[in-house]
Amino acid sequence: MKENGKNLVIVESPTKAKTISGFLGKNFQCVASNGHIRDLPKSRFGVDIPSFEPHYVVPRQKMKLVNQIKKLAACASDVYIATDEDREGEAIGWHIIDIAKPKHYKRISFHEITKTAITNALKNPREIDKMLVEAQEARRILDRIVGYRLSPLLAKKIARGLSAGRVQSVALRLIVEREREIAKFVPVKYFILNAKLTINNTEVEAKLSKIGAKKLKLGITDEAEALDIKTETEKLGFVIDSVKRKKTSRAPSPPLTTSRLQQLANSRLGYSPAFTMRIAQGLYEGKKVNGKQVGLITYMRTDSVNIAKSAALEAREFIKKHYTEQFVPKTIPVYKSGSSAQLAHEAIRPTDIKRTPEKMERFLDTKELKLYRLIWDCFIASQMAPAITDSMNITLKSGKTVWNAHLSSLRFPGWMIIEGKKAEDALITIDKSDRLTLKKVYIEQKETEPPLRYNAASLIKTLEKEGIGRPSTYATIVSVLLARNYIRKEKRSFVPEEISYKVVDRLVEYFPKLMDLKFTAHFETLLDEIAQGKITKLELLKEFWEPFSAQLEKAMDMPSEKPEDIPTEEKCPKCGSMLVIKTGRFGKFFACSGFPKCRYTKNFETKEKKIEGNCPVCGKELLIKNGRHGEFVACSGYPECKTILNKTGKSCEYCKEPLYKIAKKNDFVCINPSCSSKNRET
Repeated sequence: MKENGKNLVIVESPTKAKTISGFLGKNFQCVASNGHIRDLPKSRFGVDIPSFEPHYVVPRQKMKLVNQIKKLAACASDVYIATDEDREGEAIGWHIIDIAKPKHYKRISFHEITKTAITNALKNPREIDKMLVEAQEARRILDRIVGYRLSPLLAKKIARGLSAGRVQSVALRLIVEREREIAKFVPVKYFILNAKLTINNTEVEAKLSKIGAKKLKLGITDEAEALDIKTETEKLGFVIDSVKRKKTSRAPSPPLTTSRLQQLANSRLGYSPAFTMRIAQGLYEGKKVNGKQVGLITYMRTDSVNIAKSAALEAREFIKKHYTEQFVPKTIPVYKSGSSAQLAHEAIRPTDIKRTPEKMERFLDTKELKLYRLIWDCFIASQMAPAITDSMNITLKSGKTVWNAHLSSLRFPGWMIIEGKKAEDALITIDKSDRLTLKKVYIEQKETEPPLRYNAASLIKTLEKEGIGRPSTYATIVSVLLARNYIRKEKRSFVPEEISYKVVDRLVEYFPKLMDLKFTAHFETLLDEIAQGKITKLELLKEFWEPFSAQLEKAMDMPSEKPEDIPTEEKCPKCGSMLVIKTGRFGKFFACSGFPKCRYTKNFETKEKKIEGNCPVCGKELLIKNGRHGEFVACSGYPECKTILNKTGKSCEYCKEPLYKIAKKNDFVCINPSCSSKNRET
């Protein structure tokens, strides 16, 4: 086929292709691969053991596109691979080259879709990074080994439809173990003593911090002791023991990485990680602004906090113009990336700082604008001067007790001006000799609280801290756990389903290394070392496979926890075979005994049964109901009363009847109506 004189640029997405086309001349044609053009087969394992050679296939739905790319590549003057500059993007580019086999190609990369970035990339092409490709392939094979060897085992031994994953199962373990911590948590009451007083006509609040030589970490656990100290303090009053003043400089947070973007979008905007990445992808690939398709942010999959010098200089000019020179730091801020960060990458930032959220308001929908504002605010704040705070620590004495008071004043807002903060009045002057007036001493009764359930933000933070997975995978991990019904959301927090406990327990028992946080993090480090050329793909896979295969062999003898099918006298309406009652991930259901030839199923319905006892909230009768997750106890007053009770496995210490826990609360209750103890709520 003859060359047509045009250069071919290949990217992953149609939106990205459309944006890039606007920056290329008439001699360029841009097409999208729509992600990977080939992968491991879905219907079989697709990896040779022990050589660990993958067998890639082109999916049927991609055949037409692949043939088109082949034809375009064959007649192009030059082929430019412009996929994302990460492991996945490098692998996509390698697969395209391997299939299309152009006479010559050039690999170009950029962190933002702007005319300057595209022009510079075209001037500085490189080769495909084979080490990055090998790292991606090793990760893909690792995940295939775990998924295709463990998932059938779980389905056979526990319940149909279960799946396992190298990182997914470790993340599930974190959620399950946190829920168990919450269930066994026993609250402890404690008392905090505070005092209100005035010094130089300024009201100050002090807190008891020391009794004699003993420092208080939590508070006082004895109420009588707290009352005695209150009485004595009211009688003796206070004297000032010391006054210490200091000036504190608070630097801004670094620019956004992928994980921090997901955490902030979840905690501030309520966006799920997957939703955040979907919007960020659109902002990166391009939106129509004043009739032109432009990329609004830099590449959104990054673990680096580096910023291009040109972008930092533009930010400094913007800050000087809009916030005065006082808000410009003396030197460009430098932030330290994590040890595994790809330092050639940039943090997430706007491609043009002059495109303020206010100017973008008419070009973005509400949710896009909120995320863009978050990215813009975080970047501009990261390039601003530190905030300066004056603080004063006052130590007070009353008999044998020591109390502390703290006063602070924001003297210069610095980067905090982005959060709407303004400079405050200066602190008053306080000396040891100043007189003070005690207004009142009061006691606050508190209770220790159980650890919080994981939500998307805290789970991602923990995974990143432990070195498990990579920022680009966190959104997928959370989505899979929800989609597979291992966890559910309650008020944005993750609650494990009953099946999750069984899965985690069996995996920890039979695959302790796979479920170990340090072991999983170790292999993330090894994947980085492949990308750096320190080890080979084969070395990593052999190190993983040898202990895993031995554990897998032992796990074949794992006792089955699947309940036996219960025969019925009802016939299948499709094939006439008898129906049986099966138990799956969501409880009982009817299925045809002719499975897999006949796949007929229907919901298993049970009548509600009364249970002896009354609702601890409204006093109405309680019912045993059957839901998708099996039986549960609920109030008969639904929907006016939505109380649900879960069994705890514990017994009431007074009547020895089962103890229940009110769902979504930490209240443990005994519902036995004949239990006359005043402590029925335990």
